[in-house]
Amino acid sequence: MVRAICLGRKTQTRRVVCSAHEDPIIKYRQGDLLWVRETFCWGSDGEPGAQDFVIYRANYAGPEEKLFRPWTPSIFMPRRASRITLEVTNVRAQRLQQISPIDSIAEGVECAICADTGMKNCKNGCFAAVASFRDLWDSINAKRGFGWESNPWVAALEFRAHATNVDTLNTES
Repeated sequence: MVRAICLGRKTQTRRVVCSAHEDPIIKYRQGDLLWVRETFCWGSDGEPGAQDFVIYRANYAGPEEKLFRPWTPSIFMPRRASRITLEVTNVRAQRLQQISPIDSIAEGVECAICADTGMKNCKNGCFAAVASFRDLWDSINAKRGFGWESNPWVAALEFRAHATNVDTLNTES
């Protein structure tokens, strides 16, 4: 999904929210800044143990044996290493299964049918895009008890991405 953000394909994200008596409690607001954590490793041109620069897995094309250190999972990325900030431009509450085909595409998924038939940039969306989003959602959230079938309340966040660190957005690799 980091690649989709960098390429401008992902402009929305959904976060499970708590509810009190079926009223969702949204902690996000328009104008909030969210930093993106991603799989990375520290690189150094100097002394062993130095942390001179960050290598991001999303656009690293080199051989694994050239890395000085192993990849670090995104959950452990410190703020100073983040290169992307998301500026929240719109917030709305909805049940997960209310996502539209167009919003599924804005979530950065690729429509499997359009990809199989060679259609590029399925801008209108289709229900295959919703199925692709459902599969992605379950791969991330089902183990936490928030699978597609549970239809949790979510905050649907629209955002604008800004490069904040070492690399810039719209990189191809």
